[in-house]
Amino acid sequence: EDDAASLGSDASLGEQLPSEEEADVEDTPGGSLPSPSRLIFANQAPNPIAWMRLKVGERLLRPMYLEIFSDLYPSAAAAFVAFCTVAREADAPGYAGTQLHRIVSGVAAQGGDLEAELPSGSRSMLDESSLSSGIGALSHSRAGLLSVAVRGADADGVRFSLTLGAAARMLDARQVVLGQVLGSSSAAADEEEAELHPLRHIEAAGSSNGKPRVEVTLQSCGLCDETQRAGFEAFLAAAVGPETEQERYSRSDFSFPPLRDVISQGNAAEVLAFIARDVDDIDALVQAAEAEAQPSMESGTSSQVFHRCEQLEVELTRVLQLLDEVDFRAEGEVRSDTQRVQGRIRQMSAKLTAAKAWTKDGETEAYVQRS
Repeated sequence: EDDAASLGSDASLGEQLPSEEEADVEDTPGGSLPSPSRLIFANQAPNPIAWMRLKVGERLLRPMYLEIFSDLYPSAAAAFVAFCTVAREADAPGYAGTQLHRIVSGVAAQGGDLEAELPSGSRSMLDESSLSSGIGALSHSRAGLLSVAVRGADADGVRFSLTLGAAARMLDARQVVLGQVLGSSSAAADEEEAELHPLRHIEAAGSSNGKPRVEVTLQSCGLCDETQRAGFEAFLAAAVGPETEQERYSRSDFSFPPLRDVISQGNAAEVLAFIARDVDDIDALVQAAEAEAQPSMESGTSSQVFHRCEQLEVELTRVLQLLDEVDFRAEGEVRSDTQRVQGRIRQMSAKLTAAKAWTKDGETEAYVQRS
């Protein structure tokens, strides 16, 4: 299933979502989405900062910190923080130990599925009426936004989403932005220089249809104490008086450029692990196309197989571009491993070339027969 189809269905994080063209007047309260440039008038009490630590496969990631917008939605923020602060061993529903059960690459990851654990009538983030009126107040226009569904099948007041890119704008009509990932509190010029951000690992675990390729667990989470908050006060100090969406997002000091732009010697091994997982998936598809190529001449499916081979060649080109950057940055064993993966891709490219030749012959024969 391709990304375009996924964005209209599987990428909905639970139900059918409108395309960007459809997310318009009819689906929003008051007739239309507010302008993202309008001023946000918020309460000026300091916002809480929550932290999350995720485990992807067997790898425990560094903590990720999020400003929770209690100045905009105090009750919803309090409910989210409450779910974050329940210990795993406690006899109460909480986020610690739950899965990110749906991850759509480039769009969003969804977690916090506590429906089976919540008693009837328990507190949720939807207890606040102002939350539903907040649809469109802040747009899902970037990676690193914390969001909660207020309309549709996912609107249980417990599940949350973390955006992975601007394609998450399609969530604007049904979800409300409740917080944002904060940048590094250290003085490092580039916080991904030595270790990739946890969001990179989350996205790498995703797929176009939303099914995680590797298990992602919210291992632990909580609320920052005063000592931990001290490193983020410069970000929060900027929130004085009304601000625009751009001002609010920019003071987070968080950015999520394309992966190729952040590859360094320090994180090359992590990037190579992402690529190796992609190559495994592509290899399985290449083998399937190779097996179908010759029989497709008799079954009349040569054209479909040919175009699938072309799509796989595009994917291999994308992967090779990343590998070239890793090869340039890496040293020692990582560089040797990179070159082995490059050799594996060359073998797959040769298989696709052969498969295309078979299917092209099949198309020519079919054309002669039709003539």
